[in-house]
Amino acid sequence: MEPSPELYTESAVFMFHSRSRDAPPGRGAGERLEPPLGPDDFRELAAIADWRRLLSNFAESPFTLDGLRWLSVEHCFQAHKFRTVAPSYFRSFALDSGSELSRTLGAAVKRAGGRRGHPLDGAARARWEQEKHALQERALAEKYSQSATHRAALLATGRAKLTHKPARSPQTIIERGLMRVRQRLQRGRA
Repeated sequence: MEPSPELYTESAVFMFHSRSRDAPPGRGAGERLEPPLGPDDFRELAAIADWRRLLSNFAESPFTLDGLRWLSVEHCFQAHKFRTVAPSYFRSFALDSGSELSRTLGAAVKRAGGRRGHPLDGAARARWEQEKHALQERALAEKYSQSATHRAALLATGRAKLTHKPARSPQTIIERGLMRVRQRLQRGRA
């Protein structure tokens, strides 16, 4: 789904990842602020410590989705690959399980959901590829609806274009799903 014209402006571009340094808006790697926007437009955002890290799917931000509690969006995202093909493995990502995995943050969660963690057959992988974007957007909506701290950081980005650069990847991702969640929150309907 292509963004609506109101989704973001090219005058402000912010980039985030789980290890982003805490710098003023527009001063992070791959960022820019162009007139008519400037630092004063993001004073509220600048006052939030590590706001870029709060936007990451790896950020600790407990929320409930599908009747289970998740420590992060990454836990929820990786788990849902296995919801129908390995239900007990799926539940091991949820805080309710009490498992070590459910309390682990960072790349270990991504690895547990990766091809080496618990491989999916071709049909399950194809199904996941069709479902993953909608699931991620639902998880993001719950994260930002249920956490005032994370919601404040997202809303303080205004209409900036939000991008993400995964570790060791040459590719920069435009976070359209996150910006759609932001737009719904701005309009009072998450």
